[in-house]
Amino acid sequence: MQRDLDNCCKIGNIRAKYQKNSRNGNASWLSRSSDPIMNGAPFENVQESAKQKVFAEKMFQMIPIVLAHECSCVVAEGKRLVATCFSCTSRLPLIPKSNGDELFEKCLTVLCRQAETRLPQFSAAGFFTIDYSMLASMAGCLTANMIIILQFVQSNRNRA
Repeated sequence: MQRDLDNCCKIGNIRAKYQKNSRNGNASWLSRSSDPIMNGAPFENVQESAKQKVFAEKMFQMIPIVLAHECSCVVAEGKRLVATCFSCTSRLPLIPKSNGDELFEKCLTVLCRQAETRLPQFSAAGFFTIDYSMLASMAGCLTANMIIILQFVQSNRNRA
């Protein structure tokens, strides 16, 4: 951050020197050897920004994989909740000992039914579900389109 600020200050100084020289009638830039900015500092920033760009591209490529994994984990956890609820209700005593036990059994039964009928499911506006099968569909579409593009390229080479 400080380095970027220093570079901005240096660029501001160069701009001020250029404006001063242009007012005097000399509108040429300073020579590269006398200017610290022109001696490699911008190229270091270009390299850093290229690394950041590559990192951002790799992260962007990981988004569908992470999204599918997280959505599948939530769906699996919902199914596990149903199994856990039913196993808890099976362990309850047949004859409740108090009103609290009876209320707990009713609440647990309602939770079981709700969890069973309302399993979590993620979709993209109802077009397709977001899970691991989405990754397979994406790979299939990508492969099919790549084959079509390669055929077009090959037919263009044969014509030329």
